[in-house]
Amino acid sequence: MNMLKIMIIEDEKDHFVLMEHAIKKELPDAVVDLCEKAELCLERLEDGGRDIIIGDYLLPGMSGLELLEEVKRRKIDIPFIVITGHGNKNIAVRARKLGAFDYVVKSGDFFKLIPEIIRKAIRDR
Repeated sequence: MNMLKIMIIEDEKDHFVLMEHAIKKELPDAVVDLCEKAELCLERLEDGGRDIIIGDYLLPGMSGLELLEEVKRRKIDIPFIVITGHGNKNIAVRARKLGAFDYVVKSGDFFKLIPEIIRKAIRDR
């Protein structure tokens, strides 16, 4: 797998650190960058160069689903994985209908599973 460029939109720094550690453990050449605010993420995405987006559902100023809608509206064709610590079936269904590649609840083995979820998104792209 070539060097992946992964953008994580997450306002909880500890969750970002855990995801980055899990990703780098299995995908050591991956470049992982953090965006704590959705607006900054959109600016960076306009520059291109990302292979995958992992976006938290609860973000300051804009929900992860609103961010997903904006990414799709701007025709940025990158797999988008919505993650949340507060999931429910209705949000999951809405995320998938909006075009999310996956919807994952941050519980249990989430941090161990995130590298495989990324691999699957890249394979299925």
